[in-house]
Amino acid sequence: MSNVTTTNIDPAIAARLASGANWFYWIAGLSLVNALAHSFGSNWSFALGLGITQVLTAMIIPEAGEAAGTIPAILGWILMVALIGLFAFFGWVSRKPSLVVFVIGMSLFALDGAIFIFASDWLGVGLHVLALYFLWQGFVAAREALREPVAPTRA
Repeated sequence: MSNVTTTNIDPAIAARLASGANWFYWIAGLSLVNALAHSFGSNWSFALGLGITQVLTAMIIPEAGEAAGTIPAILGWILMVALIGLFAFFGWVSRKPSLVVFVIGMSLFALDGAIFIFASDWLGVGLHVLALYFLWQGFVAAREALREPVAPTRA
């Protein structure tokens, strides 16, 4: 990978790149809010968050009268936090820019959208498609940034 940073590329490209990468942060953040809301007994969630974290939350939140803190529940929380952290990591690395991270992140998010299809949650499907569109725009900007000649830096 060349020595490309958002400080030495066209500002318009850098803005589009950052905007696309920020969608990874939104996905991670809303997924975290969803998990915390469900853990405190709320029935609402953001459809833009990860579907897999909603499935994990439904599996690990004990029903009334059941014991909390079982090994499967702890492992579920660890997995959920790791997935949320992974998407936050994608947001950070994709700004470098990284085409590979954009592709991996978009692929995982598209697979996650299948959960909403199986659940017939069409709002969730639509928001996944919308997020994928903006992530794609970030990918295109990253590709342009990597193609653009890098301005010489001063020592």
